[in-house]
Amino acid sequence: MIRRDDHDRSPWTAPNKRLHLHPRGAFYEQYQLVTAAIRVVHNHPSGDPTPSQADIVVTRQIIDAAKLFGIQVHDHLVLGRQGTASFKQLGLF
Repeated sequence: MIRRDDHDRSPWTAPNKRLHLHPRGAFYEQYQLVTAAIRVVHNHPSGDPTPSQADIVVTRQIIDAAKLFGIQVHDHLVLGRQGTASFKQLGLF
């Protein structure tokens, strides 16, 4: 799920200079759709896909919010030049 608004700013991000996933963004349009599950995916421009502490905190917030909507989070993937990290495979779920 990737969405851009008219100003080429992702509505999934907090309004600051660096782009950070905000938990409300994971459900930006899902409340209008019949959604049973989601996968969260983002990239690390540094190339290292290792999840940061902030990634872990936001993922927990997304999972908690998803439960309120009856939506299951299947995984959170972090993409980098050095590969992909799966929260599920890393035991972070």
